[in-house]
Parts: sequence; C-alpha cells; structure tokens
Amino acid sequence: MEGAPARVALRDQAAFRLTGAFQFIPPDAARRYLQAYERYAPDDMVGMLMQAGREEWHATIRMVRGGFVDTNAFAKIEMDDFLRALRKTIDAQNKERVARDLPPREGVDWLIPPKHDRDARAIVWSVLTSNKSALRDRDQVSSAFVALFGREVQIVVEIVAPATIIHNNPQDVSSIVELMRFVEGKRYQDFLPGKDVVSADGLLPLLGVAAIERRSWTDDLGDGDTIVALALGGLLAVGGGALGIVLFVDGRRDKAARNRRR
Repeated sequence: MEGAPARVALRDQAAFRLTGAFQFIPPDAARRYLQAYERYAPDDMVGMLMQAGREEWHATIRMVRGGFVDTNAFAKIEMDDFLRALRKTIDAQNKERVARDLPPREGVDWLIPPKHDRDARAIVWSVLTSNKSALRDRDQVSSAFVALFGREVQIVVEIVAPATIIHNNPQDVSSIVELMRFVEGKRYQDFLPGKDVVSADGLLPLLGVAAIERRSWTDDLGDGDTIVALALGGLLAVGGGALGIVLFVDGRRDKAARNRRR
C-alpha cells in the first residue's frame, strides 16, 4: 500500500514496522558501526535501530535462540531483588572494563521500572548506570531493554543513550513493543506444550542477570536453615556479562519447628 510504513523482516521469526524517526541498519553494517566506535557487537545481533536527529541514540536487536521461555515466572521476582542482581552484574563487568582502560561503573536506580506486558509478552526495564568516579547524574550513557518472547526465539532490544533521553522519552520503549511483531506460527501463543523445545536457560539470562537472590528470605535465616541451589545450564552474554544460576533459599519452616520445640 502506498504510504504504508516499511516492514523489516528479522529472519523468519518477526518483523519490525519502521515509523517516525526509526531507521534500520542491517547486521553487517551495524557490526561495522559498533566496531568503529569500539562498542560491543553481539554475535546474535540481527540488526540495529537508529533515530534521525539523535546521533547519541542507537539500539541493537538480538535474536536469542534456544526455545520457549515462560514469561509468567517474572511475576515471582521482587523488583528490589532484581535491581540488586543487576548491580552485581554491572559490578562483575568492571574487571574487563578496567583492563580496557575504561572507568568502572555502578548501577544506581531504575530509570524505567520493570514492567511485564502480558498481552504483548514483553518485559521492559532500564537502570541508571554511572561511572564510579563521577557524580551520579542523568547525563551519562545508560541502557534500556525490551525483551519480546516468541514460540522459538526471544528478541532482546538494547537502547543505548544518555540517561536523560531514556528517562524523558519512555515512548521509545513502548514504540518498540508496539512495532515489533512475531509472524504467525512463531508467536508466544503458538507454543505447543509437549512438542516444542523449551529453553534450558530460562528467563534470567534474558534479564541480564546471573542470579536473583531473594533477600527477603535470607535476612531471617539462622543456623540449620536449608539452602537449595538450582543450576540453570548454559551461559549467555548480555552486553558482555556472563550469566547462569538462580538461588532459592527458604529456611522458615525449619525455624518455626525449632521455635515450637523451645
């Protein structure tokens, strides 16, 4: 149709509708661009978005294969625990940053609090990051993430821009959720239980964390409490971070039993 927005196919899985100021950069050109500026170019990148008039704004598009991921698990995550886990991930990346003569960074607070859009099967979030040696302000470069879930793959979009732009333009994130669509047969709702492959890595690697420790439980633990560790197989790089384990800790029943015996 004449005048209709262009649609960019992302392999055989999804399509992005180009509207407004969005411009799509194919993967080879996107990789050259990132390498020219000594920025991280993910191996699973399928393209990049840029915006006319915003030279300091870009977004990488990754396609993560491995199978279906149930987004309902996100409802069990406490946001304070999630923020602590992201801070640990950022801190773990500092060793590599220092080796490259880059200043260490820290996670400060939410720029965009995490939200799960159950209709679109998308999770969005953004953390204000700052150089440890600098004043905490909203002029430093940060990232916002959009994770969209399909039947076979997940699409993770990382927006990189000054924190003020991310904070003042939440429509950038909501627009990506609205404009990205899995093709029929590849959508989240097309998943066939018992037939389709389910991801062995689960949800956490897609959120950019190695583990989420439920501090609300561990604060009350004492001697004799039970700690159970569940390992998630595989490692996945998200922005250069190493990912993989989730801990669930619960000793409350043991503690209650001890109290009754006293």
